[in-house]
Amino acid sequence: RRLWLEKKVTAGELAVAEWEVREAERLLEVQVRTLAVKWLDLQARRGLHRRRAEHGKELAAAASRAAAAGEGSPLAAAEIELEATEIEMRMLQLAAEEAAVAGALRPLLGLEPAVSLSIDGVLSDPTNVAGSAEPHLDARAGFQAAQARIAAAKENVELQRASKWEDLSVGLGYEREHSEDAGYGLRRENFIGLKLSIPLPLGKNNLSHIREAEAVARRREA
Repeated sequence: RRLWLEKKVTAGELAVAEWEVREAERLLEVQVRTLAVKWLDLQARRGLHRRRAEHGKELAAAASRAAAAGEGSPLAAAEIELEATEIEMRMLQLAAEEAAVAGALRPLLGLEPAVSLSIDGVLSDPTNVAGSAEPHLDARAGFQAAQARIAAAKENVELQRASKWEDLSVGLGYEREHSEDAGYGLRRENFIGLKLSIPLPLGKNNLSHIREAEAVARRREA
Protein backbone atom coordinates (compact mmCIF):
# COMPACT_ATOMS: atom_id res chain seq x y z
CA ARG A 1 0.00 0.00 0.00
CA ARG A 2 2.87 2.34 0.70
CA LEU A 3 4.26 1.86 -2.81
CA TRP A 4 0.78 2.51 -4.21
CA LEU A 5 0.55 5.73 -2.20
CA GLU A 6 4.03 6.79 -3.32
CA LYS A 7 2.91 6.40 -6.93
CA LYS A 8 -0.18 8.52 -6.23
CA VAL A 9 1.93 11.25 -4.59
CA THR A 10 4.30 11.24 -7.57
CA ALA A 11 1.37 11.39 -9.99
CA GLY A 12 -0.05 14.34 -8.03
CA GLU A 13 3.27 16.19 -8.17
CA LEU A 14 3.40 15.58 -11.93
CA ALA A 15 -0.11 17.03 -12.28
CA VAL A 16 1.01 20.08 -10.28
CA ALA A 17 3.97 20.57 -12.64
CA GLU A 18 1.72 20.30 -15.70
CA TRP A 19 -0.72 22.91 -14.37
CA GLU A 20 2.16 25.17 -13.35
CA VAL A 21 3.46 25.03 -16.93
CA ARG A 22 0.01 25.99 -18.23
CA GLU A 23 -0.16 28.87 -15.74
CA ALA A 24 3.29 30.04 -16.82
CA GLU A 25 2.11 29.96 -20.44
CA ARG A 26 -0.95 32.05 -19.51
CA LEU A 27 1.17 34.62 -17.65
CA LEU A 28 3.60 34.75 -20.57
CA GLU A 29 0.73 35.43 -22.95
CA VAL A 30 -0.55 38.19 -20.66
CA GLN A 31 2.89 39.83 -20.58
CA VAL A 32 3.26 39.65 -24.36
CA ARG A 33 -0.23 41.07 -24.96
CA THR A 34 0.37 43.89 -22.46
CA LEU A 35 3.66 44.89 -24.09
CA ALA A 36 2.13 44.64 -27.57
CA VAL A 37 -0.70 46.98 -26.55
CA LYS A 38 1.84 49.39 -25.05
CA TRP A 39 3.88 49.26 -28.26
CA LEU A 40 0.85 50.07 -30.42
CA ASP A 41 -0.08 52.87 -28.03
CA LEU A 42 3.42 54.35 -28.33
CA GLN A 43 3.27 54.11 -32.12
CA ALA A 44 -0.09 55.89 -32.20
CA ARG A 45 1.11 58.63 -29.86
CA ARG A 46 4.29 59.10 -31.84
CA GLY A 47 2.26 59.43 -35.05
CA LEU A 48 0.03 61.99 -33.38
CA HIS A 49 3.04 64.01 -32.20
CA ARG A 50 4.56 63.79 -35.67
CA ARG A 51 1.47 65.39 -37.18
CA ARG A 52 1.44 68.03 -34.43
CA ALA A 53 5.10 68.81 -35.12
CA GLU A 54 4.42 69.19 -38.84
CA HIS A 55 1.51 71.51 -38.19
CA GLY A 56 3.59 73.43 -35.66
CA LYS A 57 6.36 73.99 -38.20
CA GLU A 58 3.83 75.23 -40.74
CA LEU A 59 2.34 77.61 -38.18
CA ALA A 60 5.80 78.81 -37.15
CA ALA A 61 6.76 79.46 -40.77
CA ALA A 62 3.51 81.36 -41.37
CA ALA A 63 3.99 83.39 -38.19
CA SER A 64 7.58 84.20 -39.20
CA ARG A 65 6.42 85.46 -42.61
CA ALA A 66 3.71 87.53 -40.95
CA ALA A 67 6.24 88.99 -38.50
CA ALA A 68 8.63 89.81 -41.33
CA ALA A 69 5.81 91.63 -43.12
CA GLY A 70 4.99 93.55 -39.97
CA GLU A 71 1.64 91.82 -39.56
CA GLY A 72 2.49 89.72 -36.52
CA SER A 73 4.67 89.45 -33.44
CA PRO A 74 8.13 87.86 -33.75
CA LEU A 75 7.69 86.64 -30.17
CA ALA A 76 4.58 84.63 -31.12
CA ALA A 77 6.44 83.04 -34.04
CA ALA A 78 9.33 82.03 -31.75
CA GLU A 79 6.92 80.60 -29.21
CA ILE A 80 5.21 78.44 -31.85
CA GLU A 81 8.59 77.21 -33.08
CA LEU A 82 9.62 76.37 -29.51
CA GLU A 83 6.44 74.30 -29.04
CA ALA A 84 7.19 72.38 -32.25
CA THR A 85 10.72 71.65 -30.96
CA GLU A 86 9.32 70.37 -27.66
CA ILE A 87 7.00 68.04 -29.58
CA GLU A 88 9.99 66.65 -31.51
CA MET A 89 11.79 66.00 -28.21
CA ARG A 90 8.72 64.18 -26.95
CA MET A 91 8.79 62.06 -30.11
CA LEU A 92 12.37 61.05 -29.32
CA GLN A 93 11.31 60.00 -25.81
CA LEU A 94 8.47 57.91 -27.23
CA ALA A 95 10.90 56.27 -29.66
CA ALA A 96 13.18 55.38 -26.74
CA GLU A 97 10.22 53.90 -24.83
CA GLU A 98 9.25 51.91 -27.93
CA ALA A 99 12.80 50.51 -28.16
CA ALA A 100 12.62 49.51 -24.49
CA VAL A 101 9.33 47.68 -25.09
CA ALA A 102 10.88 45.87 -28.04
CA GLY A 103 13.81 44.87 -25.85
CA ALA A 104 11.42 43.46 -23.24
CA LEU A 105 9.42 41.59 -25.88
CA ARG A 106 12.32 39.78 -27.53
CA PRO A 107 13.20 37.41 -24.64
CA LEU A 108 9.50 36.69 -24.04
CA LEU A 109 9.15 35.64 -27.69
CA GLY A 110 12.43 33.72 -27.70
CA LEU A 111 14.13 36.08 -30.17
CA GLU A 112 17.79 37.05 -30.30
CA PRO A 113 18.66 40.68 -29.50
CA ALA A 114 19.81 41.29 -33.10
CA VAL A 115 16.49 40.14 -34.61
CA SER A 116 14.29 42.99 -35.78
CA LEU A 117 10.80 43.11 -34.35
CA SER A 118 7.72 45.00 -35.47
CA ILE A 119 4.02 44.94 -34.61
CA ASP A 120 1.40 46.03 -37.12
CA GLY A 121 -2.12 47.13 -36.41
CA VAL A 122 -4.00 49.77 -34.48
CA LEU A 123 -5.77 49.72 -31.16
CA SER A 124 -9.54 49.59 -31.22
CA ASP A 125 -11.61 52.18 -29.45
CA PRO A 126 -12.25 51.47 -25.76
CA THR A 127 -15.58 49.87 -24.95
CA ASN A 128 -17.63 49.59 -21.79
CA VAL A 129 -16.57 46.67 -19.63
CA ALA A 130 -19.36 44.29 -18.66
CA GLY A 131 -20.39 44.05 -15.03
CA SER A 132 -18.24 42.02 -12.72
CA ALA A 133 -19.18 38.37 -13.13
CA GLU A 134 -18.06 35.39 -11.14
CA PRO A 135 -14.71 34.16 -12.51
CA HIS A 136 -14.59 30.67 -13.97
CA LEU A 137 -11.97 29.28 -11.61
CA ASP A 138 -12.05 25.83 -13.16
CA ALA A 139 -10.64 27.33 -16.35
CA ARG A 140 -7.71 28.94 -14.53
CA ALA A 141 -4.51 26.89 -14.61
CA GLY A 142 -3.31 28.52 -11.38
CA PHE A 143 -6.45 27.40 -9.55
CA GLN A 144 -6.10 23.86 -10.92
CA ALA A 145 -2.44 23.81 -9.86
CA ALA A 146 -3.51 24.79 -6.32
CA GLN A 147 -6.09 21.99 -6.31
CA ALA A 148 -3.47 19.50 -7.50
CA ARG A 149 -1.10 20.65 -4.71
CA ILE A 150 -3.85 20.03 -2.14
CA ALA A 151 -4.52 16.55 -3.52
CA ALA A 152 -0.82 15.67 -3.52
CA ALA A 153 -0.46 16.92 0.06
CA LYS A 154 -3.39 14.80 1.24
CA GLU A 155 -1.96 11.75 -0.48
CA ASN A 156 1.34 12.44 1.30
CA VAL A 157 -0.51 12.44 4.63
CA GLU A 158 -1.84 8.96 3.88
CA LEU A 159 1.64 7.91 2.82
CA GLN A 160 3.18 9.07 6.11
CA ARG A 161 0.46 7.26 8.03
CA ALA A 162 1.14 4.09 6.09
CA SER A 163 4.87 4.50 6.78
CA LYS A 164 4.29 3.81 10.49
CA TRP A 165 4.56 0.09 9.75
CA GLU A 166 7.64 -1.67 8.49
CA ASP A 167 7.49 -4.05 5.54
CA LEU A 168 7.15 -7.77 5.96
CA SER A 169 9.07 -9.64 3.29
CA VAL A 170 8.38 -13.14 2.02
CA GLY A 171 10.76 -14.88 -0.37
CA LEU A 172 10.53 -18.12 -2.33
CA GLY A 173 13.66 -19.65 -3.82
CA TYR A 174 14.44 -22.64 -6.00
CA GLU A 175 17.84 -24.20 -6.72
CA ARG A 176 18.91 -27.20 -8.74
CA GLU A 177 22.34 -28.81 -8.48
CA HIS A 178 24.12 -31.38 -10.64
CA SER A 179 27.02 -33.24 -9.08
CA GLU A 180 29.21 -36.21 -10.02
CA ASP A 181 29.46 -38.75 -7.23
CA ALA A 182 31.92 -41.62 -7.52
CA GLY A 183 30.06 -44.86 -7.51
CA TYR A 184 26.67 -43.23 -7.99
CA GLY A 185 27.19 -41.26 -11.17
CA LEU A 186 25.42 -38.03 -11.90
CA ARG A 187 23.17 -36.82 -9.12
CA ARG A 188 20.54 -34.11 -9.30
CA GLU A 189 19.26 -32.31 -6.24
CA ASN A 190 16.42 -29.79 -6.05
CA PHE A 191 16.00 -27.25 -3.25
CA ILE A 192 12.97 -25.13 -2.49
CA GLY A 193 13.29 -22.48 0.19
CA LEU A 194 10.80 -20.17 1.91
CA LYS A 195 12.01 -17.03 3.64
CA LEU A 196 9.98 -14.84 5.96
CA SER A 197 11.47 -11.59 7.34
CA ILE A 198 9.74 -9.75 10.18
CA PRO A 199 11.41 -6.47 11.23
CA LEU A 200 11.53 -5.64 14.91
CA PRO A 201 9.95 -3.44 15.99
CA LEU A 202 7.18 -3.87 13.45
CA GLY A 203 5.89 -0.34 13.97
CA LYS A 204 7.67 2.98 14.44
CA ASN A 205 6.70 6.39 15.71
CA ASN A 206 6.17 8.47 12.58
CA LEU A 207 4.10 11.12 14.33
CA SER A 208 6.38 14.05 13.48
CA HIS A 209 6.26 13.31 9.75
CA ILE A 210 2.49 12.82 9.89
CA ARG A 211 1.96 16.18 11.63
CA GLU A 212 4.29 17.89 9.17
CA ALA A 213 2.39 16.44 6.21
CA GLU A 214 -0.94 17.47 7.77
CA ALA A 215 0.35 21.04 8.30
CA VAL A 216 1.47 21.24 4.67
CA ALA A 217 -1.97 20.01 3.53
CA ARG A 218 -3.77 22.60 5.69
CA ARG A 219 -1.53 25.40 4.44
CA ARG A 220 -2.08 24.49 0.80
CA GLU A 221 -5.83 24.20 1.32
CA ALA A 222 -5.91 27.61 2.98
